[in-house]
Parts: sequence; C-alpha cells; structure tokens
Amino acid sequence: METLRYPYRPKTWVMALAGLFFAVCAVVLGYTARDNDRGLLIDGIVSLNAGQASIVYWVLCALSIGFVAAGLFGVVTSLREPREVMVDRTGVTLPAGRWSSDTVTIPFASITDLRIQQVHSHKFLIIRHRAGKHSVMRSMMPSSADFEAFVEAVMAGRARSR
Repeated sequence: METLRYPYRPKTWVMALAGLFFAVCAVVLGYTARDNDRGLLIDGIVSLNAGQASIVYWVLCALSIGFVAAGLFGVVTSLREPREVMVDRTGVTLPAGRWSSDTVTIPFASITDLRIQQVHSHKFLIIRHRAGKHSVMRSMMPSSADFEAFVEAVMAGRARSR
C-alpha cells in the first residue's frame, strides 16, 4: 500500500467569513442594545421590557464577539504549521487533538471499530482503538473525494490486519 497524506486543517475562507459575519452581528447588536427603547417578544411566549431586552442584546453582542475571536483563532490555525492525516501500510497517523500539532499513530491492529457518522451536512470518520477514540472531519480535508479515499484506505488497512 502506498502512503497517502492529506492536509488537515480548517478552511481559511470559512473561518474568515464566519468571523466577519459575527463581527457584523456584534456591531448591529451593540447598537441595538445601546439605543434600545422597546421591549422584546420572543416566540410569542417570553415578553421582556426595554431594560431586559437591552440585556439580551448585550449578551448576544458579547457572544458574537466570542465567535469573532473563535473565527480569528480558526484563521490563525489554518495558516500556521501544516497538519496532516496519513495512512500507510502499518496504520493511520492523525493530529492528537483538534488544535494540537502533535500526532498520534494508530496501528491497524489496535483499531476496534470504524464508523462514518453524519450530523446534518457534517461527516466524520470515527476511529475507536485500544487507547481511545479519534475522529476525522470531512470539512477539514481538502475535498470530499480526499475524505472518501482516506476512509477507504483506512478500512482496507484494517481489513488486511485482521
């Protein structure tokens, strides 16, 4: 089996757009909270006076600022040292954690379960092994075709090791 290597990192443009979106939300919510003079009716169930509504807007503004920070962190992460996933004849090598630059190599013989999990439009390969569990997200791979090729190689390697 040939060694397959794929870059594995968040897509810079997605992180930048998310940060920009939440920056706009933070500005709009901040101005709305500062200038608010009306109550707020949420889903026809919760009725808030003007002061309470302003607090809700400030909280949403703060949360949006937090998401801006997360987007910036994602951009920096996607631009820093390259991370990759790799499959060779002995096992699979993955980042040790979502934001870690360390890697972990999982021998095919120690893999106890492989599963594809889909949550809405997000697809993951879940690798359970004797030492724990790791997942590979399709969205962090260069393309869906690369993700599918990676999954096939991992499954084939595990089948050979049994």
